[in-house]
Amino acid sequence: PFRLGRQEDAHELLRALLDAAEPGFKKLGDGDAALVPALFGGTQSSTLSCPSCKFESVSKEPFLDLSLEPDASIKAALAAWQKAEVLDKANAWRCGGCGRAVRATKRLGVEAAPEVLVVHLKRFGEAFRVIRKIARHVAFEPRLEVKKGAPSYLLRGVVAHHGRAMRAGHYTAYGRGRDDKWRHFDDDDVRLVPEATVLRAQAYLVFYARDDDAPPGVVPRERAKSLDAGDAVDLPPPP
Repeated sequence: PFRLGRQEDAHELLRALLDAAEPGFKKLGDGDAALVPALFGGTQSSTLSCPSCKFESVSKEPFLDLSLEPDASIKAALAAWQKAEVLDKANAWRCGGCGRAVRATKRLGVEAAPEVLVVHLKRFGEAFRVIRKIARHVAFEPRLEVKKGAPSYLLRGVVAHHGRAMRAGHYTAYGRGRDDKWRHFDDDDVRLVPEATVLRAQAYLVFYARDDDAPPGVVPRERAKSLDAGDAVDLPPPP
């Protein structure tokens, strides 16, 4: 549970917020509309390949964000996450093709890209029974391509962590507004900042939005009216 005055994890807060928001989103339109997975939901794949008979087994599961190990850049972290690895003997896989227990090759990938891609950088890890922060700078691009041939993403927001430990420090956020200008949110202090300042941030959560037409089941941008003005959202009929 979240406690007033205690340092909490921004990633856990985001997931709790999305879980709590889903019932409210349903009130905007059809009761069966699931806007959180429609906006943030993607599908990742895990492929096991047999080195002997080349048989492949593919499993898929939904995700609301991608958790990546910090690397030189988000592009590099994504490439490392998708890099094939050979399982060790302790994790030998019984092939569905030849029936042998083999050291299979495992590959992760993005099967279906979400409308809004949230990248969580795993900055906090345990070393000698102590949770420590990985403070290296991870570069993130104004535009990102998840996989070849997939739609590109435009950087829309960043949550940065300031401090040396998970249970200490301070979170601030950067957001790109409708006027295409960046603002820095630090508690009640909000000010305009150049994009160069945003790109130097020690990112913990990075938000990208697809820069093409919305997928089926999501309100197209040109049809969605401003909630700030109190107008109704023009939801498409359920499929």
